[in-house]
Amino acid sequence: MNDQTVLAWGQPQASLQIRYGAHVGTTFSIVRSEVILGREEGIDITIRDPEVSRRHARISWQSGDYYIEDLGSTNGTFLNGTLVTRPQALRSGDMISVGQSTLIFEAQTSEAPAQTAGVAGSPAAPPPPPAAAPTEQKRGGTRCLLWGCGCLALLGAVLLAMMVVLLLTVPQMVEDVVNGVLNLLGLRVDLVTTLYLIPPLK
Repeated sequence: MNDQTVLAWGQPQASLQIRYGAHVGTTFSIVRSEVILGREEGIDITIRDPEVSRRHARISWQSGDYYIEDLGSTNGTFLNGTLVTRPQALRSGDMISVGQSTLIFEAQTSEAPAQTAGVAGSPAAPPPPPAAAPTEQKRGGTRCLLWGCGCLALLGAVLLAMMVVLLLTVPQMVEDVVNGVLNLLGLRVDLVTTLYLIPPLK
C-alpha cells in the first residue's frame, strides 16, 4: 500500500466543502497526506470551474499542520481573501478561493485528555483503605452490653434463690437478721410466725 493513500501518523481527518460556485454543498474528503485540486479530471479534487487551472493548488500535511500552496495557477489561490504566495497553514473554518469557487476547510481536532494532578507518567497513588464500618463497632458495643446484662441477671437470680433457701431452711436466723434491720428502722415483724401461718403448697 502506498503511504500516500492513507492518513499520515497523527494526521486528523479533514475535508473541503464548496460554499460558493458550481456544485455548492459538494464535500471532498482529504484521505491522503497530499492532495491536488484543480480543473483536471482524475486528480484528487476536481473543481468544474473555468477560472480554475488544471492543477491549481496543493494541500499537504506537514509538521503537524495542513498547508495550502498555489501551484502557479493563472488566477491565484486566496486564503481568507489573501493571495497565497507561499505555503500557508490551514485552520478549521478557513475559506479557500480558487477561480469563482470558494471552499471551506474543516479539520477534526482531537484534544488530549486533561492531565490529572501529579507527575506525568507516574503511577496513580492507590486509594486509601476504607474506614472501619461503624456497624461493626456498634455490634461490639451491643455484645458487651448484652453480656453485662446477662451477668447481672444471673447474679440477681442466684441471690434471690439463696434468700428463698435461707427463708425456708433457717427462718429463725433470717428473722433475727431482718428484725435487727427493722429495729434500726423502728419496725418489727414476726417473720417465723408469718411463714408458719402460710399453708404449705400441695
